[in-house]
Amino acid sequence: VGEDTMYTHSLWESQAHADGASMALAKVLGGALKEFIAGPPEPTIGELKWTYNTSTTANADDVPAKRLSVVPIKEGALDEILKLTGDMPSMLADFEGLLDASFVYVPAGNIMLASSHYTSLALLDAATPKLQEYMKSTMAPHFAGAPTNIQGTVAWKLEASGKVFRGPAPAPTGAAAAGPTGLVGRPTINMCLSVPADKEAEIDEVFKGHEAWMRTQHKMGADGDDSEMI
Repeated sequence: VGEDTMYTHSLWESQAHADGASMALAKVLGGALKEFIAGPPEPTIGELKWTYNTSTTANADDVPAKRLSVVPIKEGALDEILKLTGDMPSMLADFEGLLDASFVYVPAGNIMLASSHYTSLALLDAATPKLQEYMKSTMAPHFAGAPTNIQGTVAWKLEASGKVFRGPAPAPTGAAAAGPTGLVGRPTINMCLSVPADKEAEIDEVFKGHEAWMRTQHKMGADGDDSEMI
């Protein structure tokens, strides 16, 4: 979210597993990631109360987006809000690009965290007016204050299956963005080969053929990933 804030959102099968993961995460944040963290994270822990999954799947070139809404609710209003979720699937079915949605209740502060996940930020934004209208006409009377909305594109995601999604790398800035391809400042791998004089012409042809193969079988350029065959 922006250039200086990262939000994480994780789901665990029990509080015990979540507590154990929090301890492991603290070691990572205080270790390998310490130099990149500007301040201590502020965890918000609650219980999943409602979830909705669609049949939509993200394409390989999609950059999914997520919105987290922090909603203060009135005392005793949770049950009434959960009753209203019965009508949500029919309404959400018309939301193009919606992947999933959920409600998490956080007793500390009596708040509800509403999460929605789309195939793109553009489709998330397009769905917002209709969602806001629905919430105002149904759940808003049970809110104790205005929701705080946080949204951004997904940079990294680990599925329960072990599959990892990585969003596109941030565009280079400053000197790293110089040049027509934006490759200046990127890491490189360099090798020096010593070839006998009588093999020079033969090796030249080998590398010409390798270059042609790389250009047809690998993603090339500033947004490429040479570890991914296409």
